[in-house]
Amino acid sequence: MSRTKYNGNDLCIIIPTKDRPSKISNLLNSIQSQNVLVGRIIIVDGGISIKRDLLKYNNLLIDYYICKPPGQIR
Repeated sequence: MSRTKYNGNDLCIIIPTKDRPSKISNLLNSIQSQNVLVGRIIIVDGGISIKRDLLKYNNLLIDYYICKPPGQIR
């Protein structure tokens, strides 16, 4: 029986957030310090924009989306 081997490019993290830039920074620092980086990070933000804060994570593939008005259904 063969097992499929996965690597970091096979992983995606989806992060819904609203007005928690320090928590997102802490999370991204943690992801950045891992031995195997994830293939893609998707951030859906319903609060104040943190797009400028994400520029320092240039080694991570981050897609940033603003959700206005905020809400779980969107």
